Amino acid sequence: MSRLQSGNSQLLGLVAVAIIVICAALFVFMSSDPVTQVDEPNLANQGQQQEELEDVPDLSPSMAAGPSRTEVERNRVNTTGAGKVDDFGDLIGAAISGRVVDQDGKAVSGASITLSQRYSNSTLMRGYQRSERFQATSGNDGTFRFRNLAAGIEMNMWVAHADYAPSAGPPFASLQGEAQDLGDITLTEGFSIHGSVSDEAGNPLPATIEVRMQPNDAFRLGSSEKLRELDEGMGRLLTVVADNQGNFKVKKLGANIWNVTARMEGYASSPKNAIALQGRPRPRTEPILIKLGEEYRISGVVQDENKQPIVGAIINVARAQPRPVVTADAVSNQDGSFEVRGLQKGVYSLSAQAEGFSNGRAGRVDANTTDLIMVLQVKGGVSGRVTDAEGKPVPKFSLEVFRTRSGNPMYSLTGLVHRLESADGSYTIGNLDPGSYVLLARADGLAATYSAGFSIQREMVDGVDIPMSLGGIVSGRVVDADGIPIAGAEISLHGDEYSPDELNSLFGASLGDPNNVPSMKVRSGRDGQFRLANAYLGSVQVMVKHQLYLPQLVPASVSEGGLNELGDVRLYRGSSIFGVAKNHDGELIAGGSVNLTSKDSNAFFHRSTTIDARGRYRFDGLKAGSYQVVALPSAAENSFMFAPDTDHRSIFLNEGQDAEVDLVSTLMKNARKPSDKR
Repeated sequence: MSRLQSGNSQLLGLVAVAIIVICAALFVFMSSDPVTQVDEPNLANQGQQQEELEDVPDLSPSMAAGPSRTEVERNRVNTTGAGKVDDFGDLIGAAISGRVVDQDGKAVSGASITLSQRYSNSTLMRGYQRSERFQATSGNDGTFRFRNLAAGIEMNMWVAHADYAPSAGPPFASLQGEAQDLGDITLTEGFSIHGSVSDEAGNPLPATIEVRMQPNDAFRLGSSEKLRELDEGMGRLLTVVADNQGNFKVKKLGANIWNVTARMEGYASSPKNAIALQGRPRPRTEPILIKLGEEYRISGVVQDENKQPIVGAIINVARAQPRPVVTADAVSNQDGSFEVRGLQKGVYSLSAQAEGFSNGRAGRVDANTTDLIMVLQVKGGVSGRVTDAEGKPVPKFSLEVFRTRSGNPMYSLTGLVHRLESADGSYTIGNLDPGSYVLLARADGLAATYSAGFSIQREMVDGVDIPMSLGGIVSGRVVDADGIPIAGAEISLHGDEYSPDELNSLFGASLGDPNNVPSMKVRSGRDGQFRLANAYLGSVQVMVKHQLYLPQLVPASVSEGGLNELGDVRLYRGSSIFGVAKNHDGELIAGGSVNLTSKDSNAFFHRSTTIDARGRYRFDGLKAGSYQVVALPSAAENSFMFAPDTDHRSIFLNEGQDAEVDLVSTLMKNARKPSDKR
């Protein structure tokens, strides 16, 4: 059995943004987990429990020099020492709280609040949304609270309740040493749509109507069934059945762009796409009229190279001609057979995927084809042993898989990470497509070590052993221009060709190291000292950075078992731009974003930050030069509207200067006001 998934392509603006974001996602989700160390003897508050993290000390006064006319007391509780860090080496910020209410201001209990990381070119995507740590439920008074969030990592929020239309909450970034109250998040009855379904002769049909929100998150991972279940729980996918007269009505729709699809046995499914629901929640007066035409099918069999049936293969179908694009899917049965139903007339492209096999494709398949054969080839694999510097087996380790390509010294990320335990250090990895690879082994107390390169066709390659080294030690102390220790500075290893300017490039932190130096980092303690043990061997650069300072690259040569003492690494205070962002009515913009660009060169320089709950923004660690800043309300981020030139503010920063630049956004003032008739 098959199910129609979606209709024609999204709006041009969505496609343009998706191309950029998806490219970044390929780097992001294929990247390895960074190894993080903490100089524990120098960390303050080691005995704190996780439940007390709103009292995390502030290493960097993120808004201390910010506008005072907000007239709100900061919740600073400590200004000394280093804060806790998470598995990625990010400092833990203070608590985030808010309240869910209805349109009358009454508390809504039992609402689910879900967080997911928001893309930023300067921050590596952590996959933070994959944990219960990013789920909360509003209490009897409507309040909710999040702790243990990484400071400075921008997050999106989604709020859902069965009795209301779902809604996006304000984007935010947890602040170091300062709790944020995001205020009231209002849930309403939302929008409603209605319409009718009939056949081509005008006879009413009791079809199933599926209304699905167009995803604007390129980092959604998981099977189609898992994502479907997730969307249903979040109110982003609703299903109703039309009555005997073909009439249907769908309520509790949030403001967004929705796809409406009608399906019925024996008919071609018909999608109606890009139904924009914006502005004041209300019923949509214009009915959605859907006609279901003649059903076309594509059927066949999925088999391996030996003509054996493949069970459970997922077949994805997309219409290439004519437009609009229509997609559907099906799953192969016990005998490898499949049938995709509910198709419209046209020419389709098919892909098939199954565990342990390379993807198969078939192009330009006419609708009503019944004898299609899709052949999938068995994937290869690799096996070997991981040992330590003395040749003893490493019982617990991880292996990251990278692709190698002729003429390109930089390894390509695959996103495959295997965490293994084996008494004799042996491993076996399957499901690898034909190609050339290298493995990166990581284990506690040993330096990250690459395997020799190897190539795979359709076979198992044995004997790829990885003798891990102990690595070296890099230590030093981070101080400011006056020699005062800097706590909480981040120290990381990079290759000789790495430049910190890449953090402000188009893909920023999602780019890999040009010399394939494995990611690992530590934080300086309260006395500024750091010690990076089991460092990767060879010629490297040690990058030392802190939010308030300009980063420094220090060359180092790491030898097996050797100590490389860098001494004092002096950081110089960078410049800062901060201020308050308001809309055209003088109201503070919370949850919007501020974009910063450089005007000094043709090189791409871009930073973005989320406006906090008090309308404040801040950029630190900037070089002297000319910059331009502009504020965007969160409501405008998915509308693909560009801020007028009058909203942009230009400023020249001297070395070490703190400049206050308040911003006013007139973007939504110039937007078309929604009418009652859609």
